[in-house]
Amino acid sequence: MAAPRVVETLSAHRIVGVAAGGRHSCFLTAAGECFVAGANHSGQCGLGFLAAGGVAAGAAATATTAVRRVRLPEGCAELVQVSAGQAHTLLLCRRGRAYACGANERGQCGVETGGACVGLPTLISGLLPHAVRAVEAGSS
Repeated sequence: MAAPRVVETLSAHRIVGVAAGGRHSCFLTAAGECFVAGANHSGQCGLGFLAAGGVAAGAAATATTAVRRVRLPEGCAELVQVSAGQAHTLLLCRRGRAYACGANERGQCGVETGGACVGLPTLISGLLPHAVRAVEAGSS
């Protein structure tokens, strides 16, 4: 077993929450940002999908070992909670809006996609106009 080590990329941020999924991890900062690391094969890291040249496109499977900041949709307030499932992620903003990304073949993201993966954080519009107070991602 490897010894714990500091994630240098996150050392400039105050981490207030951590969520571990099947093959990805999410780190919530005091500033309301989310950083992710790990597999992104279903879009669960909210980074979109990378084509062979590293440009966002299509639905190619990707993985990343680097820690990267999730780009939140315009209008999304600071995050207050993140939850990581097996291959999907739920994000909750200060305004009570919930967002999801990742595997969606069983509707676990709550977003109408016909079962396709959700590559970027997407508003779960079916919860509107209600303010969401907490999110929790399960297996699928």
